[in-house]
Amino acid sequence: MKSTDTIVLQAFLNSLCQLDKSLPVEIQNQLNQFGSSLTANSTNIPELDTIAKSYEPLNVVYQTELTSLVKTGAEKNKGIENLPLEENPNQNTPEIINSARDVFNDQDSVAAAKKSQQPQNILQRIRNRFTGNK
Repeated sequence: MKSTDTIVLQAFLNSLCQLDKSLPVEIQNQLNQFGSSLTANSTNIPELDTIAKSYEPLNVVYQTELTSLVKTGAEKNKGIENLPLEENPNQNTPEIINSARDVFNDQDSVAAAKKSQQPQNILQRIRNRFTGNK
């Protein structure tokens, strides 16, 4: 996965969190289909742009998030091309893939994205593990 793909995924997840209501059924279905095929080696990440553009409230927030992350990344990566390959801080992390897959495959991706962004303390995580709650 390219670093730009990671930025697109993060921007899309951030955008979902900012929506006030659930996605329309047809957009949710597209996102479910996308999520079911999402892997660390996915080459279809740019498809998220198309999904965002098909729903104006999502697209407005997505474009803002994408621009913000690109600007932040550009500032943080100044001079990064001069680092030896093993010191490059942009390592692919499966966490964003797993998180995105879970959110995209949910029946209400907006609610799932908001829930995934809520911090949980360690006691709550342990309690949830034993009770079977997520």
